[in-house]
Amino acid sequence: MTLLQPIEPFDEWFSIDSIMYVVECLETCENAEMVQDLRQTFPGEVLREASRRVNQLQRHRLKKWLQELNHPTLAFAPSQIIQIADQRHPCKGMKLKIVATKAQYLLCQPINGKYKGETWYLTLDEVNNDVNSSYLQES
Repeated sequence: MTLLQPIEPFDEWFSIDSIMYVVECLETCENAEMVQDLRQTFPGEVLREASRRVNQLQRHRLKKWLQELNHPTLAFAPSQIIQIADQRHPCKGMKLKIVATKAQYLLCQPINGKYKGETWYLTLDEVNNDVNSSYLQES
């Protein structure tokens, strides 16, 4: 004897009309913020299915914007001085010079103290976002 699985109600999001509506929405996106709005509006599976149906140029733009949303770039430049703000970091309050940015990390060197000359990888959460312009240095 085989037990029958209950039939799940058809998900209206996966109807052709719904998918085509989401395709139209994706086609009209002009920036990452619009894509983010759609991510908050439609289920991910529906967005994936609809994205397969957009034109090639728009699909390329969507991939770029999704990369920006999933991996935000750090808005810091080399030579800026930042301060560690993370309460858990052993060097809270220490000032650091940004040497470079890489993916989601800042490469920093302490400008004074016992760690001077070392290079640290820090995430955005570990640093103070309010860069004081009086701490900017020329490269």
